[in-house]
Amino acid sequence: VSELDYMLFDSDNHYYEPRDCFSRYIDPKYRSKAIHVIRDAEDRDRVEIGDKPFTFLNNDFDRAVRPGGLRDMLRGMTQPGFSASEVVEALRPAYVNRDARLELMDEQGIESALLFPTLGVCVEHFMKDDVAQLYANFRAFNLWLDETWGFNYQDRIYAPPLLSLLDLDRAVEELDFVLARGARIVSLRPGPAFGRSPADPYFDPFWARLDEARVPVAFHSYAAAGGGGRPELAFTVTGDAATLAMINGSGGLRVTGFACEQLLGVKCGEAASGLQRPRRGRARAAAAPGGAARLGLRSIEGGDYVSPGLSCCVCLPC
Repeated sequence: VSELDYMLFDSDNHYYEPRDCFSRYIDPKYRSKAIHVIRDAEDRDRVEIGDKPFTFLNNDFDRAVRPGGLRDMLRGMTQPGFSASEVVEALRPAYVNRDARLELMDEQGIESALLFPTLGVCVEHFMKDDVAQLYANFRAFNLWLDETWGFNYQDRIYAPPLLSLLDLDRAVEELDFVLARGARIVSLRPGPAFGRSPADPYFDPFWARLDEARVPVAFHSYAAAGGGGRPELAFTVTGDAATLAMINGSGGLRVTGFACEQLLGVKCGEAASGLQRPRRGRARAAAAPGGAARLGLRSIEGGDYVSPGLSCCVCLPC
């Protein structure tokens, strides 16, 4: 393999959060509504969002699937007697410490990277009916994130703070807060913004601040409401039928081949027609490659394009 004469930029990597990433800095008056961890009757960690159970992931805060072990895990879940211990290992320092991550990035030839949460990108839907709870938890998380990883660490690790468009005024307030702390990129979940297109002129104050700051937005796949009480992954997975069957048959996550249709209420080929560029913004959204359906781009005024990419994607100011 020939060596590159440049280093790489990793647009979708993750860190693992500790048990108190939301509760450590929660406003005391929202303590009862904090995302927190309890021990269940079987002495296992269980995440609760206020008084509601978190049902999207089975979190293990001390172990993770070893690198390259996901396919082995998915196949094993269909086999009698399979134990997750066969593919998991103790968390590596680079998963939880920014200096250890920089050392690993040096070894791998990575110049800089976007680092997303593991738990954090999965919780917004569970708080959609409580504005105060959502923004209190996101503020607490962003304080932890800035302290632990930094929104911009040595111009190499960019950890986007969590934002939500559930409430416009609170969204602008949190955006101003993280921009003042040096955020170079922020994170939103993809798809409709609680009944509106995220490009609805209603959100112009939010997009105008980002445009003025020249700060892009990263969209990451997230937990959506699934049928029958089962969570669904809000992105499209490509692969053979056997792989999808292994995932769906595991009794855990339900991955739909056309999740974009569920999210946007239209067929994939029509999805792009539901989004418009903000009037005061000058943004482009481009889906990053990596397993999501490639949706058709629609030309809009000014020569820009918008794509509701449902894999990890980045909205770039132009």
